Amino acid sequence: MITVTNYKIQKGITILEVLMILIVTGLIISGILVKGLIEHQAKISNEIKYLSELESAFNSFGLKYKAMPGDFKNAEDIWSSTQNGNGDSTIRTKEGRFSDEYTYGGEMSHVFEQLSLAYMLNEKFDSSITLGKGIPTSTLNPKMGISLYNGTKDEVSINVFYGNATALPSLEKADEPNSVTGNTSGFLKPEEVYSLKEKLGEQRLSDYCGIINGNRWCRYWYVIK
Repeated sequence: MITVTNYKIQKGITILEVLMILIVTGLIISGILVKGLIEHQAKISNEIKYLSELESAFNSFGLKYKAMPGDFKNAEDIWSSTQNGNGDSTIRTKEGRFSDEYTYGGEMSHVFEQLSLAYMLNEKFDSSITLGKGIPTSTLNPKMGISLYNGTKDEVSINVFYGNATALPSLEKADEPNSVTGNTSGFLKPEEVYSLKEKLGEQRLSDYCGIINGNRWCRYWYVIK
């Protein structure tokens, strides 16, 4: 026999249990969100740290050899495994240009090779176009390569581009929806690039975004000071 008193107690316990479930569920969801935020911030911090390391290596090379890596006209006198540049203070492409529309090669392909030969980087690179071997990769996405070149005569940039291709990139028509189709694994998410720009500033970091398969994807370049 259930008395009125017992019924109230049982009803109260049921409500309490529901409240406990809601609280625990809320804590789990909050934990997942916080974990995701922490992981995102850690990835952004790692990318910024790597950019800083590359920038420091480039500037240290310039101070020691009075030249840019890749453009160094006396490089073969020090390292027989590399090639001389022409010493005109521009890191040129395979075609001899210093534009962001290029084929990977020329002086550009010897930049990270010479930085590693000079022990300016902890990693070892050759002059190939293979990601992770001749080309550094973004810490945010290992399928994105990093090049270093003169976007203009007076500005040197670290450029994060798509994959293992010989030409940049697959986001040529950024303002045209669905201008690119195919695998999006070689690009960054807009929120990743936004977070980088937020921390580094628009004067240092610029993005280049476009629509692929109906979604927005990005790459970026970072100006060396």
